[in-house]
Amino acid sequence: MRPFERFLVGLDSWPWSAFVRVLIGLCSPPVSRTLFGSGNSVWVFPAFFVASLIALRVVPALIRFALPFSAEAKEIWARRRALAKRYDSYQWQKMFWI
Repeated sequence: MRPFERFLVGLDSWPWSAFVRVLIGLCSPPVSRTLFGSGNSVWVFPAFFVASLIALRVVPALIRFALPFSAEAKEIWARRRALAKRYDSYQWQKMFWI
């Protein structure tokens, strides 16, 4: 596996996955305020937050589709996706770092 692939796979492993999620969560309100202003409707931030969650699913899928990755990296990601689909508790574990 190439170093860039190892970096991407490692981003979704403990403790970096928790750090990335916290960072995204902490950056969401300031980014939303910067992009849309602070005097807008009460629905602007929830819409931005939902769009961010969708982007967190779609952008990695597009990157996996567009860029050539090694079979080892693809296998790790496929195993993680299968685990997440099979066990709902896996998603809660990622969310609460249990």
